[in-house]
Amino acid sequence: MEMTKANKQRLIFGPILLIAGVVLLIFWKNAPSIIISGLMAGGLASTINGIYSHSKYGVQAESDERTRKISASAATYSWFITLTFVGVLFNLDYFGLLGMTVEKALSIIILVMIGTLILFYAYFARKGDFESPNQLVSTLGQDILLCKKR
Repeated sequence: MEMTKANKQRLIFGPILLIAGVVLLIFWKNAPSIIISGLMAGGLASTINGIYSHSKYGVQAESDERTRKISASAATYSWFITLTFVGVLFNLDYFGLLGMTVEKALSIIILVMIGTLILFYAYFARKGDFESPNQLVSTLGQDILLCKKR
């Protein structure tokens, strides 16, 4: 079966990163763990992405109008939820109800952001056709303007 250029690059680049991480782990005794973890995680992610993309799409297009619309809407809603969550965390810390380190707060925020993005993407992909947030805001804005003119 043929493979797209992007998938070939992912399947070449991923194992190279994995091997580089393992080589550094073996030969560099005091290597910073963040470098090794980053190389191995990037290599693994690239390899899995290449295999998944090839098995799902083959040589077909991976993106179309609907996919871009779903992705943009999921990202928009995810940002709304994440910014609200950041505001809640800020207020909880400000009023002394929750004491967190910066690392814990950022970790939780990243998990909320990624989690809501995945959930919204799955929801919109199953829902079918939907109104994107930009269309919804512009429709509401037009309704408000029309009400004021009356």
